[in-house]
Amino acid sequence: VGRPVVPSFSFFFSYVGGAELAPHRDRPQAEFSISLQIDYAPEPAAQTGWPLCFTLEDDRPAAADLAIGDAVLYHGRELLHHRTRLPDTHQSSHLILEYVPGDFAGLLI
Repeated sequence: VGRPVVPSFSFFFSYVGGAELAPHRDRPQAEFSISLQIDYAPEPAAQTGWPLCFTLEDDRPAAADLAIGDAVLYHGRELLHHRTRLPDTHQSSHLILEYVPGDFAGLLI
């Protein structure tokens, strides 16, 4: 990210069929976010087909359709991001790692 960072917190998410992630920006402790695709069922041959979608600063859409083991790094506080509805028979697991600038003065929770 071009400057020193420190870890703030992490989450494990396992989404079941029908889940979706509403468009949002992250809290201050999630300046830089990494989303790592841990697992997906049914097992895909490549990308899962359930991308993490972004709205860029100029309102253009972008998406990261990850394969198992892939990760995306993004500005969680700056970029609006979401996921559409997961198909009913699918499951998707992710490890989310959050970081802040090294000089961050807030609580790391």
